[in-house]
Amino acid sequence: MTYRVDIDSIHASLFLLENMVFASENLCSKYSVSTDTEEGSENYYRYFGWLRFILSEQLISVAIKTRVVMDVLASEERIYHEDGEEFGPNVFNLVREVSTRYNLGNFDSPEEELDIRLVCNKILHAEDIFPIQETSPTKSATPFDESTDGAIANYDYWTGVLNLSGHHRGNEWSLNLNVAEFCSALEEFISRIEAEFDLYRIYKHDI
Repeated sequence: MTYRVDIDSIHASLFLLENMVFASENLCSKYSVSTDTEEGSENYYRYFGWLRFILSEQLISVAIKTRVVMDVLASEERIYHEDGEEFGPNVFNLVREVSTRYNLGNFDSPEEELDIRLVCNKILHAEDIFPIQETSPTKSATPFDESTDGAIANYDYWTGVLNLSGHHRGNEWSLNLNVAEFCSALEEFISRIEAEFDLYRIYKHDI
């Protein structure tokens, strides 16, 4: 009996992760997230602390469930072929096809091609994660803004890139992951799986 995976929960996590990418700058601006002032410093550690926690939880969940789906489909394909039945497209070919359409990030290993499956593996094996930050340029206050003395303070925000790092066979590795692009790629991949594979049939007979 294979694992059951709630596909909708993957969609939900991807929705949350992508929203976190595009909400970061506005949220950090609103709360003046910065280490330059006492209040901003408090908001800085609160924001980036929760950010790392939520990214960890959601990415680990997505990576585990996606890997399980891939491995179940690969196993079922072998069984169907042994029985002389058609199953659907090869799941790993589908991974490569979808991955080529997205800028998933920068990986420092020339021997490995970055695709959805490899990103999932690196998420699960990372020893450290760090959200890449930028500081906003100083902006002039508008004439109608009476809350400032002529300038709006800088704030720090997440760029949407997450650095993951670890070791593999004694060698260090580092991946700068474009989280929004990864979410879009995985959303397409999971949607293709739902459209092209009979998941109900796979699970119905697996008892």
